[in-house]
Amino acid sequence: MTKLIRRWNLVFSSLLLILFLSTFGYEFYLSEKMKLLLPDQISNFQLIMIISSVIISALILGGWFSVHLLSHRLHREEVHHKQMFFNTIRALSKTLEAKDQYTHGHSERVALLSREIARIRSFSERDILLVYLSGLVHDIGKVGIPSAILHKTDRLTDEEYSMIKKHPTLGVQILERIKELAPLIPGVAYHHERFDGKGYPNGLKGDQIPEMARIMAVADAFDAMTSDRPYRKAMPMEKAIAILEENRGTQFDPTVVDDFLSIIREEQVLQAFMKTKDTDSFLYDLTLSADKVAL
Repeated sequence: MTKLIRRWNLVFSSLLLILFLSTFGYEFYLSEKMKLLLPDQISNFQLIMIISSVIISALILGGWFSVHLLSHRLHREEVHHKQMFFNTIRALSKTLEAKDQYTHGHSERVALLSREIARIRSFSERDILLVYLSGLVHDIGKVGIPSAILHKTDRLTDEEYSMIKKHPTLGVQILERIKELAPLIPGVAYHHERFDGKGYPNGLKGDQIPEMARIMAVADAFDAMTSDRPYRKAMPMEKAIAILEENRGTQFDPTVVDDFLSIIREEQVLQAFMKTKDTDSFLYDLTLSADKVAL
């Protein structure tokens, strides 16, 4: 939207300049003609032409100023809209962390890894951002799951596991109430689908699963395996990587696993992953640069 506004402003300004130059060129042409046809009236005619030129110039300048002011206001409103969008993501992320202490940092790490996978898969700047934001709220549906189930240290019963499996659908129900969050829904809804069709909630298979969700499934599984949970301690990173490799083509999209393995050993990515970042700080940076990415 910002680029469209700037292009429209440039086009309109160019048209006004052309009109301005054309007007004076036409007036000069008429003046020369009047010198030949009505030499006695040329001074009066020149005075009329000068007054007309001033009026036309004022109208052109006023039109340009109005368009420039309008584009500035539209740009400011667009940035404000994006700030509200990012603040909503922040509020949802913090709500989930308040619900479940074990998710603290998990959503940020899933978002970080998903973003890096999306980048290596040549996503557009906009889609990379959407993958990141979706990662921040991918588990938001867990706010509707009883804390006793989320924090249970023993094996879940079949009924309790069925409750856990509802969190993607609950997440969609939360996000769909805000139309601006619609681009984040595929990651939230389908990050527990399996490449072989044995996942949930809909049993989607292969390319039926949105690419955003296939990326997030790998990032989510890796961070879950390498993080402490109520029912077990974190496993070593190498063991988690081995499990991903064993399940490429069954649980996970093999191309996503390959892309993940190509970035997880990069020093910059690994350092960012190992150090849980402050979600608020990153989102604050996003709001400052809201005009750089079109949503």
